[in-house]
Amino acid sequence: MKKTITSVSDLVEQIQKELSDRSVMLDEREDEVKTREDAIPAQRASLELDIASFEKEKADFEPLRSEVDGKFNKIRADEKLSKDIIAQALEAKQIEKNLRDIREERMLTDIQLEEMTKREVALSKREQESEDAFKKDLVDKLFKR
Repeated sequence: MKKTITSVSDLVEQIQKELSDRSVMLDEREDEVKTREDAIPAQRASLELDIASFEKEKADFEPLRSEVDGKFNKIRADEKLSKDIIAQALEAKQIEKNLRDIREERMLTDIQLEEMTKREVALSKREQESEDAFKKDLVDKLFKR
């Protein structure tokens, strides 16, 4: 609270006190600014060390990154190869099935051919026997007369 000013000397005294207070406050602020300014080079040096450390870690990370990328590429290639192998295996399985089907069909055809051959032989034998019987009958009839 401000006192009521009664005289010029009181006024001067009050102004001097305010100036003194402000001067002390400015000195404190100057000290504070000076402290901050003094800390800036140390902070800058620390930041530069952090940046250098980060750059080193980044540089150290690059070979690992390349290695990981290489492994991922190998995995992708292995997956593609695996898919190709699976596709070939499925194709081979289908070919084997087709081959089995063809063999079964061939065996059935061979069996049917064998049966037809037997029938033709039997038919041919019957025809021969009939022809022989016919000739014999004819000869018998011719000679009996």
